[in-house]
Amino acid sequence: MLTHFDSPMEPTELLRQKDARIAALEAAVALLEEQLSWLKKQIFGPKSERIVPDLPGQTVFDFGSLPVAEPPEEKTEEITYQRRKAS
Repeated sequence: MLTHFDSPMEPTELLRQKDARIAALEAAVALLEEQLSWLKKQIFGPKSERIVPDLPGQTVFDFGSLPVAEPPEEKTEEITYQRRKAS
């Protein structure tokens, strides 16, 4: 960070660098605010709104090439009973 004006740079160059730095920081703040807003919606929003669409640059996993395991056979048991009818 430049703090002295006795540097060989012109004051206009220092102002230009400062303005560029401010613009970069404002862009970073805007991006972080957007990310925070999205995260709050994911955590605190209604469940119907928690579905996240595919985002550009997001890693996509191809599970179509993996073998599909058969679900285990369900075991069943037959239960019979008798009850009295109310008269």
